[in-house]
Amino acid sequence: MNYHDLKVNEIANQMTNKEKFNPCIEWIKWLADSCEQQKVKIKKMSSKKISDLTDEEFAEIETYFYHRKILYLLKNYGSPKITKEEYVEVYQFIGSHSLIKLMETHLTIEELNWAKEKLQFLKQASTEDLNKKIQEAQDNYQNLSMVDAYILHKLVGNQFKKSLSKVNEDLGSQASQNNLSRHPVLLNNN
Repeated sequence: MNYHDLKVNEIANQMTNKEKFNPCIEWIKWLADSCEQQKVKIKKMSSKKISDLTDEEFAEIETYFYHRKILYLLKNYGSPKITKEEYVEVYQFIGSHSLIKLMETHLTIEELNWAKEKLQFLKQASTEDLNKKIQEAQDNYQNLSMVDAYILHKLVGNQFKKSLSKVNEDLGSQASQNNLSRHPVLLNNN
């Protein structure tokens, strides 16, 4: 067993032995939407004989049922219905799949363009206003349209990057200060 597998098992043990964290509502919203959009198509393909399915159709059906399984696990995350192995499966799924890619494959070009315009507009807002809008959207997440949920995801990501950038700047500045204080000769020469 490699380090990654050991770490996943450790996390799964912790999750089954204490208070569970709230599952990612974004994954639930987007997987539910994905499954709903594909339901009719999959039903039609599932009525074919397995030998008549193309490799692509078979893979699509397989992905659909796997997404439904993950959706079920996410909805029941933190309940006694979920085993340690299923915690590991959810962890591995989220770690190996891109939520942004899932979002962007389910939005139309028009929706993506509109989201891009709205994000450009929101860049002009103050951090305080953005944080307020983010909080309001998170409080009402279940009622957001898919495009608004995408915009929220991008906003939160942008805010996180800004915060991380600020922290890195502060750390860099502090490191420079520490280096100068370790070398008093440099301070005296200035």
